[in-house]
Amino acid sequence: MEIFTKLQLPVVEDRLHGPNPAVSLNATYYEGQRVVYGRHSNSTWEALETLIGELEGGTAAAFASGQAAMFASSLLTAGRLVISEDTYVGSRDLADFMVKNHLAQCSYVTEASLRTPTELTGLKEGDVLMLESPSNPLLVTYDIAKLAQACHDRGALLAVDNTVATPILQNPLSLGADIVVHSATKFISGHSDVLAGMVVVADEALAERLFEVRAVVGSVIGPVEAYLCYRG
Repeated sequence: MEIFTKLQLPVVEDRLHGPNPAVSLNATYYEGQRVVYGRHSNSTWEALETLIGELEGGTAAAFASGQAAMFASSLLTAGRLVISEDTYVGSRDLADFMVKNHLAQCSYVTEASLRTPTELTGLKEGDVLMLESPSNPLLVTYDIAKLAQACHDRGALLAVDNTVATPILQNPLSLGADIVVHSATKFISGHSDVLAGMVVVADEALAERLFEVRAVVGSVIGPVEAYLCYRG
């Protein structure tokens, strides 16, 4: 037994996860731990969030679906959601639903206006401009850096749906975007067997707001789904 008492185990950073993280099915945790309830965090989520965050260059939060991720993005500021007309149909359905049910103020912006950022005169402080580049299904692309600057000049935020490009081919945060959204159901999962979404932000205050929104709304991803996305 003496050899075991002298054994020195290597120190492993908390943020590092192995190639196959454990699926944590805990809904509650012991008193004194950094997480009390499963709606706030889960170690399997955290493995996925660490991976996507490092790929996108920000802080990531996993959600139950791409729609849930989009909805959370619209709640990060008190302003309007201004959405591109050629954005994925599910995103437009969400915007219409929020307007119809008085959940938020939303408006649309044309592709032509996005081609000439100086014409985005309707953007105001606190607004979130949401676009998809490349778009689904038309694969329309936009100058993210110019649009980010136009948003910031007006006190607005730029959110980019990066589902089609994936973080392997494009990192909108490095181009000036404030929020990145993924329907992880698609390429991040890669196997058509999971509904999931991701939101990634660079700003610490936005990250705190993002996790607050997820915990309060309860739009959390299941640990098995998180593992399958991590695998994908």
